[in-house]
Parts: sequence; C-alpha cells; structure tokens
Amino acid sequence: MVRIGFSPLEALLYDRYQAESVLVPVASRLADLAQSLPGSASWLDVGCGGGHALAALSDCRPDVVAAGLDISSPQLRAARRRLASATTVRFVRGSAATLPFRGAAFDAAVALFSIKHWPDRRGGLAECARVLRPGGRVLVAEIDGDATFGEWRRWVATGCMAPVLRQGFSVGAYFAVVRSSVTVPVLDDLLRRAGFARVSVERVPGYPVVAGTGTVTG
Repeated sequence: MVRIGFSPLEALLYDRYQAESVLVPVASRLADLAQSLPGSASWLDVGCGGGHALAALSDCRPDVVAAGLDISSPQLRAARRRLASATTVRFVRGSAATLPFRGAAFDAAVALFSIKHWPDRRGGLAECARVLRPGGRVLVAEIDGDATFGEWRRWVATGCMAPVLRQGFSVGAYFAVVRSSVTVPVLDDLLRRAGFARVSVERVPGYPVVAGTGTVTG
C-alpha cells in the first residue's frame, strides 16, 4: 500500500464520519455475495478498516468464518472493538501486496474502497486470486475515478461529516484521491490481468462508485 495506514486521527475521523455511508452503494452486493456462500464458508476483507463490512457480514451470516486485514493499526483496533463479541472473525495486520494467508484459503474476498491505496493494484488482486479456492469470488468496490466533482461532493454530503468540514474535504479528496482512483475499464482490465474469469464491472447506479466481481476457475 502507498502509506503505513491511517494515523489515529484519520482512523477516528473515517470511522466516525465516512465508513458507514461508503458501504451504502455496495450493501446489496455484499449481502448477495454473503448469501451465496455455503455453510461455514470463509471470507477475507482486504483493507477492512474499522470492520463495518465485517460487522454486517457477522449479522447476516454468523456461520461464516472471516478474516479482516488492514495495514493500519488504529483501524484494526477500531475493528476489534466493533466485533469484540464475534467469535468467528479475526484480524491481521498486513498488506494487500503479500497477503499472509495460504493459497486457496477462502471462498470469497472483498476489497472495499481500499484498492486506490495499493501501489500494485494488479499484484494485490492477483494475491486475492491466489488465496481464493476454485469457484471463489471477489468483490471490489472503489470511487469512480471518472466521477465529476459535483457527484463526489453530493456523495460526501450523504455522510455524517459536519458541513463546516465538507467543502475542504471534498476539494482536497477529489484531486488527491478520486482522480487517482480506478474507472470501469481500468478495474475490468485489472481483474482480468490478475487471473479472474467471469469478470463483471459497472458503475453503481446513483453513486460515483465502481463495483466489479470475478471468479477463480480451475
């Protein structure tokens, strides 16, 4: 990843003001993937942040054994607090560049709004393919690098950030983060080059978000 994770202040602000709202565009995709898994399946969240997606998974599929990986220690501390009572979820500090798991260990993997931080995006997705079993599926969601500033600003406004902070954040994040993110054709190409088949990538209707899926075959 590009950085050594969020600082404690960044982790607190993201957890409090952004994390829940950014999952809204992909909530149905997450639920569909979770419900498609067999009993006692295994799940990996790459760049799990404060554990919001894993908390949702634990609520709908408490039988799924899950691992959350993040490079940010403050984010992992927040995730452990959030899922302190979840006995089927564990957390690991590590990088998407070299996932600390054996091959074919998981039935599903997700990378939600984290791939923009990876210095080697294809390599990180290839690592996701490596740790998935044959038939395993990946779900990747990220800010659309083609989003206009207006689209981005309106989405930021749906979160819990105080209005006095929104304008500065919207401007700074748009040029520093959004414009360096992925687009539909870029994510499609990355998934295919990482070894995934049955790739499907689209812009989520109504949101400046790109979502893609792929399957490990063979």
